Amino acid sequence: MSATAATLPHPRWRLPLAGDILGVSAATPVQDSMRLARELGPIFVRRIFGNEVVFVCGADLVGELADETRFAKHVGLGVQALRGIGGDGLFTAYNDEPNWRKAHDILQPAFTQRAMRAYHTAMLDVAGELIRRWDRYAGAATCARRSSGGCWAWPPTGATRRTRRTWPRSWTR
Repeated sequence: MSATAATLPHPRWRLPLAGDILGVSAATPVQDSMRLARELGPIFVRRIFGNEVVFVCGADLVGELADETRFAKHVGLGVQALRGIGGDGLFTAYNDEPNWRKAHDILQPAFTQRAMRAYHTAMLDVAGELIRRWDRYAGAATCARRSSGGCWAWPPTGATRRTRRTWPRSWTR
């Protein structure tokens, strides 16, 4: 049995024109979606100003959708518009185009589970370095909470707000 967006669960309090904007925060969109997944189940739909987005949560279901033998990538209108600039590259090409297959085959080994495990330590190191730089530029006085090498302040105030909007020259070297 296949479900359509009309039969999938959705957040209650759907507004006629705006859709499912109640309870959505621009500051925490991922957390909002995770909360909805806990409430509505692993597949649900959100409508925002006439655009419907189906959310699929959980490793098993996402793994099913990532099965390239059964599903193809969708080139949306925004990405399709980039074809004039970028041609038929990995993100802009349709699955049946030769350049998509070439790019996919070149990059696929770098995204295996084994390869990602090898990157994990380096990714943690880089993320930690970035947080330490933010800490230095923001100053410890703006920190509301400290956790394992990071300084988190919310809402952003004073120096914190400025450092999140501008990149010091030393970061771009």
